[in-house]
Order: sequence, then structure tokens, then C-alpha cells
Amino acid sequence: MNFADATSVASYLSAVSDIRKQWRAPKRDELWFRAEDAGHRSTRLQPGLYRPRDNGLRKSVSNLLELENDL
Repeated sequence: MNFADATSVASYLSAVSDIRKQWRAPKRDELWFRAEDAGHRSTRLQPGLYRPRDNGLRKSVSNLLELENDL
């Protein structure tokens, strides 16, 4: 099962449990998931800072380091 198949809280929790088993994550380790809208389904899961701009180009490494430092 994956998250796309989850139609209830119970099925979502089951999917998380399956992923935890696949990743061999100990129960003491917390897993974090975040949702994205349909506009980002074909992109890799990554923070908005690191996503390509509207023109398709990525920010330079120096620009990203400066932004991260400011945050």
C-alpha cells in the first residue's frame, strides 16, 4: 500500500507502518511526512527553497547557502 491508496486514517497509518518496515526504522525514530498539492506530484519531494524557479532554473549553490544562512 502507498499513500495514494489511503482513503482513511486507518489505511494511512497502515501505509506508514509498511514504510517503517521497508525502511527498517526503529519504533523510537519518528517519521515525518508532508503533503504536496497536485502541482508538485511529478517533482521530487524537496523544500520550496530548493525547487526550480518558474523559468525551470535552479538557484545557485552560493544563493542557496546565503538563503539558508539567513534563515
